[in-house]
Parts: sequence; C-alpha cells; structure tokens
Amino acid sequence: MTTTNSPTGSRYEAYLFVTRVLIVAQGAITLFACFLVFPLGAALVIANGAMAIATRGRNRKLFAGFAIAGGVVCILLALFLLPASYTIHVEEPAVKL
Repeated sequence: MTTTNSPTGSRYEAYLFVTRVLIVAQGAITLFACFLVFPLGAALVIANGAMAIATRGRNRKLFAGFAIAGGVVCILLALFLLPASYTIHVEEPAVKL
C-alpha cells in the first residue's frame, strides 16, 4: 500500500488551512500595527501588497484584502489624527512696541 501526495489529499488540505490561518494572523497584526505603530503598519501594508502580487488564488485575495484594509486605515489616520495633533500657540512678542 503506497500513499500519494495528491493535491486533494488531507495533507495538502491541512497545509492550505495552516497557510491561510497564518495569512489571517499576519493580516490582523498588520491592521493592529496600522493603529498603534504607523510606520510599521505602512511597511506591512506594502509587504501584503507584494505578497498579493506574488501569489495566486484565495491567498492572493487574503493578502490583497489586508493590504487594502490596512491602506485605508493608514490614510484615515493620516487625514484625521495627524492634523489633530498640531496645536496653534500664539505667544506675546518678545519685544513690545
């Protein structure tokens, strides 16, 4: 009795499941990093985009989805939170006339 590693075998399905779980975990880390550590989140968005280009099928959809979602989060943070951090401070002139 011989065993074959066909694409429809249980080993291959287990491999696909583990791969997709890792992609989802990495995507969740990307979105979390976009909120907390903006430069790291932006780098992970670029990495997700690169992986979306490099893969095919459902994995491509997962990588692209996380890249798009992370990009939207980064843009929203840049548009709304960064301008809110600036304050206008008007001082009295150093020399009074």
